[in-house]
Amino acid sequence: MLKKVLFTATIASLALGQSLEDRVEALEYAGYENWFKFSGNLEYRFDTVERESKKAYSIVGFDGSSASRAVGEKETTDHHRLFSELDIEAKPSEKLTFYGRLATTKYFNTLNKGGGSYADEGAFNELSEGAAAGSSRIFLERAFVNYQLMKSLTLSVGRLPTIDGAPKHIPEGRPMMGNYPNLAFAGIFDGLALTYGNMFAGTSFKLRGIYTPFNQRNVGNTLDKLKDGTAGTTGNKVDENTDVYSIMMELEKENLSWAKRVHLIYQYLYFDGLYALNGGTVYTDTAKIESSSSATLGLERHVLNLEVYGIANTGLNIGLSYLKGNTKGSGTFTNPALAAALGGSSNVGTWYGQGNVDKDGDALIANINYTFKSLNNATFGFEYLDTDADAFLYDSASRNTTGFYTARGGDAKHLYWVQPVDRNFKVRVGWQETNNKKRNLIGGYIGPDQEIDDVTTAMYTSLQFFF
Repeated sequence: MLKKVLFTATIASLALGQSLEDRVEALEYAGYENWFKFSGNLEYRFDTVERESKKAYSIVGFDGSSASRAVGEKETTDHHRLFSELDIEAKPSEKLTFYGRLATTKYFNTLNKGGGSYADEGAFNELSEGAAAGSSRIFLERAFVNYQLMKSLTLSVGRLPTIDGAPKHIPEGRPMMGNYPNLAFAGIFDGLALTYGNMFAGTSFKLRGIYTPFNQRNVGNTLDKLKDGTAGTTGNKVDENTDVYSIMMELEKENLSWAKRVHLIYQYLYFDGLYALNGGTVYTDTAKIESSSSATLGLERHVLNLEVYGIANTGLNIGLSYLKGNTKGSGTFTNPALAAALGGSSNVGTWYGQGNVDKDGDALIANINYTFKSLNNATFGFEYLDTDADAFLYDSASRNTTGFYTARGGDAKHLYWVQPVDRNFKVRVGWQETNNKKRNLIGGYIGPDQEIDDVTTAMYTSLQFFF
């Protein structure tokens, strides 16, 4: 449709006798459609979720607030949510390709934003967002360029497609959505990558080096470094960047004697010394709380992801994703408001424990599903996760409401059916259960270990539209 509009406008401009400059400009605009492509999707998802605590424990916030969960305590919630993505691709030359994605996610008609009692909140405050002074935010999920340095060597720069990695796409019934396997680190990374790709004996091979530094910058004073001490006192200045290095290898082969397609990814990721907790001053309703932090986080991980489709020329598909990881925590996080929860000490500890932490942890995700050609390629499948208590799992954008990919010390199960109606519309229904056996006292990640036994279950229905 856009091509027709641009072509019509171009012809009209020529017919009306515009100047040479105007005619050239109109032709340029008409030519843009030759290298711009737009696509996207919209999803409506409804979840009904129940969480049951099979063991009593307390939750402590960074401001000293606390809450308790009793044995047998249950909470049931319903969620109506909207997700939408707009994908942009531009190829102005044979060497350069740009990929972008604008995305938004929100609850339906949220009249109360939380943080207080319902009576304290302004009614209808979301209903004017985007049209008035409020904001329904659109975030930049990816924006990067691929520049072909030579036939087999590509440089990538920008906000890379690292989020929503394998195996998330399998129960979604979609092609791969992100390059990083989910267990490597499920977040949006900015950085640079250099990829060597070639074909060997009918096998597609890619070797990729990735550099994505975490930035710890004093945005209030760009000529000074951040400090790790309490606000208003002398602290140690920290480096602006924590370097994150990663190496990835991909192998893919199609039309084997025993399978239609096999795809293998290996990834190594490493960083250390990340000051992910800031010291500073927090004001609550009753107190001024000053905290200091020298707590640093380090991760080293090996991830292997294997997918096999069309086994024995049937609709049977399997996927395995395995993480072998190490987590390091050092330094301390000190907060006087937390002294009561820690038996009189204001020294909370660091990531995943107290003192110097050096813990190993593994995790495994297995998928098995079957695609029924006779039912318009409907897919019925089962997904299973098993994780050690000390495996550091992070997922910043999961659409499931049970924390399926971040369970600690337990397991998670997912049963799903994906039914395409046509090429633009899919219906997906599913059931999930996640068992968490461990957390840390402060915010779930910092300070002393806690043994818990939380079981979260969910039923969901998803309507997905592709355009």
